[in-house]
Amino acid sequence: MRGLLGAAADKAGAIKRSVKYHIDLIALRREVERLFSELGGRTYELLSRDPEAAIGRDPEILEWMKQLQEYDARLHARKNEHQEVPPGE
Repeated sequence: MRGLLGAAADKAGAIKRSVKYHIDLIALRREVERLFSELGGRTYELLSRDPEAAIGRDPEILEWMKQLQEYDARLHARKNEHQEVPPGE
């Protein structure tokens, strides 16, 4: 009986980790989409005012680019971390 309960507990833990992983990915992807949306809006705003605008020097764009790089790294790290965990653990 104990073996069955232990196996059920192990399976429940594995499912919990899998669900948490997917929720983490969804949250990270939503944040990346939000940042891309803000970046696109700001780019459009700058270019509509001045087609020759130096977009790469705009402080807001530089900050969003930095944040996008950080979220991209977190997303890849989370995916790699999940791949390293053997199934059922």
